[in-house]
Amino acid sequence: AMLDADAFEKIEKLLTGFDVKVIFLMRDPVERIWSALRMDKRNLQAQGRVFNEFEMQDGFFKNVQQPSAYERTNYPETIRRLERVFRSDQLWFGLYESLFRSETVDSLSKFLGYEIENAPLATKVNASPQVSLGREAREQARTYLAPIYAYCASRFPETGRLWGEAAWPPDA
Repeated sequence: AMLDADAFEKIEKLLTGFDVKVIFLMRDPVERIWSALRMDKRNLQAQGRVFNEFEMQDGFFKNVQQPSAYERTNYPETIRRLERVFRSDQLWFGLYESLFRSETVDSLSKFLGYEIENAPLATKVNASPQVSLGREAREQARTYLAPIYAYCASRFPETGRLWGEAAWPPDA
């Protein structure tokens, strides 16, 4: 997500002669950042660092404002760069929240031209520890990331349902 268009162009040129397929998965931006923070916590704890829930909650919005966190969720910009380099038939955009459904697997299978059979849709691998994010922190982050949510709602209407206010809080 953080590669610029020049990097995508270099990749595309290196793969000349191949049937290049680009899969770009998006996740609710607040949930993506919160999940990354939970994974960081898990990795730090494995190294012996004590990291409590209050620290996570307190540092969450600071994390949201970090350029690298924002850039990883700046889906409009990533999509613009991808579409500048790759043809539409080379691009598949998906949502993490709907990835583990048979209809999504069927769509991805058709895009790849490869039959995906018996996908273990209910199996979670490498899941981050479950820690609830407070409603206030979630809403503050969502407000900060509002342009991304608006773009995705217009481009991918399903995000309105999956990421929208009606889905909040997802872990309640």
